[in-house]
Amino acid sequence: MSDENCCVFVTVEDGQRFFQGEILSNLVERQVARTTGNEFGFQELEHPYAVILSQDCDLEQDARVRQDPTLDDFKKRNGQLLHVLLVAASEFSRAHGSFAGSDVRKRVKQNKDERFHYLSAVPPEADKTKVGIPALILDFKQIFSLPTAELLVNAREGEVLRRARLAPQYLEHLSSRAAYFLHRVGLPKDHHDLPDGTASQNPTR
Repeated sequence: MSDENCCVFVTVEDGQRFFQGEILSNLVERQVARTTGNEFGFQELEHPYAVILSQDCDLEQDARVRQDPTLDDFKKRNGQLLHVLLVAASEFSRAHGSFAGSDVRKRVKQNKDERFHYLSAVPPEADKTKVGIPALILDFKQIFSLPTAELLVNAREGEVLRRARLAPQYLEHLSSRAAYFLHRVGLPKDHHDLPDGTASQNPTR
C-alpha cells in the first residue's frame, strides 16, 4: 500500500466527536414500517460502510452543546443536531461488477460519474481498528439519516465502528460532489436532444 494513501485519511481518536467525511462500519439503519392495519414494526437495513455527510460545523456544535452542563434543556435542543446525514458505501471490488462496461467502471473510479464517489483504500495505520479498509464506492442515491443520539450510543457501545476520516481537501471534494448531485435540475429535454440550428440560414439584412 502506497504511503500516499495516508495523506488522504486521518485517524479517528478515542473520545473525539463525529466528523464530516468520517467512515463508519457495521451500521444498522432501523426504519419504522407499517405491517398490517395500524400495526407498526421495525425493519433493519445493514450498511457494511457509511460516510458522514453532515456539515462539520453542525457536528462540532452538537458535540459542544451535548457536553455543556450549564445549558438548560431549551438551549440544548436548539443547538443539537437531531439527525446525522450519511451516504451508504460498499467495497468497490464487489460493487464494480454492477457497472455496465469497462468505460463506466473507469469513469466511476475517476469520480467522473455524478452519482458515485470513489474512495481509495484506507491503510491500517489510518484505520482506528488497525485493519485497513478496501477501496469504497459511495452511492449518492443511497443517502439516509440516523438520530444523532442513537448513533452516539451505538458508537459508544461498539455496535458501530468508527474507522477513519478524510483529510481536508479530500473532504471538500466529497462535499462538493455530494452537493452537486443533490442540486441537479431535471430538464424537460436535454440540450443535445434539441435542434442545433445548423440547417438554418443567417437572416439577411
